[in-house]
Amino acid sequence: MASFSRMYLWRNRALYLTPQLVQAKDFVAGSDQLIVCLDGHITRSFPDHPDVHCRTSLLRAGAKIPQLSVTNHWTRLAICHLNALAQDFYATRSQMQLEVNGDYFNHQNESEIIQQLNRVFDEDLATDDAAQVLDDLIIAKHLKQTHFQRIDPRIESVKAFIEDNIRENLVNADLAESLNMSESRLVKLFRQQMGIPLTRFRIHFRVHVGLLYITLGYSVTQAALSTGFSSTAHFSRCFSDVFGVPPSSEFLHPPFLEVKLGQDTLAALQRRAKSDSMLGKYVQRYQQAHGLGTTLSPISPIATESTLKTNPEATVKVPPKVRAQPAGA
Repeated sequence: MASFSRMYLWRNRALYLTPQLVQAKDFVAGSDQLIVCLDGHITRSFPDHPDVHCRTSLLRAGAKIPQLSVTNHWTRLAICHLNALAQDFYATRSQMQLEVNGDYFNHQNESEIIQQLNRVFDEDLATDDAAQVLDDLIIAKHLKQTHFQRIDPRIESVKAFIEDNIRENLVNADLAESLNMSESRLVKLFRQQMGIPLTRFRIHFRVHVGLLYITLGYSVTQAALSTGFSSTAHFSRCFSDVFGVPPSSEFLHPPFLEVKLGQDTLAALQRRAKSDSMLGKYVQRYQQAHGLGTTLSPISPIATESTLKTNPEATVKVPPKVRAQPAGA
């Protein structure tokens, strides 16, 4: 049985497995998340509703989690970060049996989910195998051909552009103009489709990449500067707001955390490393530690996208038109 935490990172999903919940302060969910208690149960408290005792909980991106409202009475937890541009959230929501104040509880197949995620944890599955397990759990077989919501290709383009220009302090007005939209329309549509404001998404994405860099071996300062933050202090504040703990937390570093990168994530890092020699060094170190060559095998489709397609006609491109804006604004 694993006594340390493990994180699987793919391009559009992530899976965090931990033997205990560590939450030092309130935080805001940076992505849609399915939280699964693998041993015991979770207690969520609400001011206007009786406490909810459950083993599965679905959170929308942007949901506020007070420090004492989640109580893990045993130990092991799995946190599945869902693909915002697929049907993950909507497919999962359709299988939850209780809704309280916008949070969802009690997945109808939670026994199978718990069994399979415990297997991923205990058997230390490879990234492709873990990706297949997660895909099957999130998108149940009878929902494979169901489309719950059409994803606007302009939102796909904005998300991709933000991810490809992580160090740039992008301005919403410029993004909107590039798509022939008003700024207010872009901001509203982005929140409707992603569940989180556009500005907050940019910060959360940079923080998640910062976490990735830290797990590769970066110092907190190196991670902050590499993700476009103006200072370590600002990065640390944003990090704590997203994860509920500071980036210096011991359990985020080896040997307390093992990280497994999907081939799509490694490929993205390799592309970025072409203009970042320090990142190239850490990526090479990761590959050597995991017995990988410097060339990647073809990317598994399971690891790069959900079985449910979002919009095959998403071809809108956002031109690289940016201007200065205060970091993290």
